Amino acid sequence: AQADKICQLKQRMEMQDTQANKIRELEGQAKMLMAVLEK
Repeated sequence: AQADKICQLKQRMEMQDTQANKIRELEGQAKMLMAVLEK
């Protein structure tokens, strides 16, 4: 049962990582858009 819990925790952390990466990508795109609009 312990190994199952560890696997679940790893999967959750990986999901959080991918979500964080997506948010960073969106932030980068938003900054680029803002820079274009400011010109």
